[in-house]
Amino acid sequence: MQKSLDVSVAGIPFTFSTNSIGLFNYLKENYFINKNIAGHPNTISIQKNKNGFNIKNENNHKQLTVEAPVFQSLKGISYIIRAFIASNQYDCCSEQLLFLHGSAFYKNGTAFVFLGPSGQGKTTIIKEIDKNKRLADDTVIIKKERDDFFVYPSPFEKKMINWSDKKFPLCSIYVIEQAARTRIAKIDAKSKISAIFNNTIDLFSAPDFHQPKVLYRLKLELISDVIIKKLFFTKKIDFIHRI
Repeated sequence: MQKSLDVSVAGIPFTFSTNSIGLFNYLKENYFINKNIAGHPNTISIQKNKNGFNIKNENNHKQLTVEAPVFQSLKGISYIIRAFIASNQYDCCSEQLLFLHGSAFYKNGTAFVFLGPSGQGKTTIIKEIDKNKRLADDTVIIKKERDDFFVYPSPFEKKMINWSDKKFPLCSIYVIEQAARTRIAKIDAKSKISAIFNNTIDLFSAPDFHQPKVLYRLKLELISDVIIKKLFFTKKIDFIHRI
């Protein structure tokens, strides 16, 4: 028996179709579902078999096979979405999307993004922010529209954020490093490049999919156009009023 869920990521709608009732219920319980779309032609089919799951892009019939454990954590859905985007000719390139490993919130109508290795304080910051202003705790979605960058709420993090499809202009990015004293400092161009490239979630990790040059250029444009600073962080969020 096939069951379907309609979702959207950064304003891009698509449908999950699966024969696994367990997977369907798990996704429905843990992830935000877009109730404003239905039966969208961008469809990804997830079919359970004895070895795991077969993922098929119904638009171009490309397929991937993944083992069942991929879906046993809250991050499993991001693998499906990466596979969908990577296998869709129009999607990630024309839509100008970047997925960064980090956290984000908005203040006074603009978004602030925090990058850094696990344990540096990304989640600590988000937990101290009003839930209604949280945008992401693990996967930050940045989209370029015309000449500006926007941050969209992450639909993968139901327990952490109050999700909607509203976008916020990206104001600045902070690279976190633990320190004895909280302060904000400038960083050089090499450090900016390293921060963005090292924290980009690889949408094209699946076999036979290669990152197009447009995404490489998109990252360079992000580095050039958006303020990126260093945040030396003591895990006290009194710095918020300074950004």
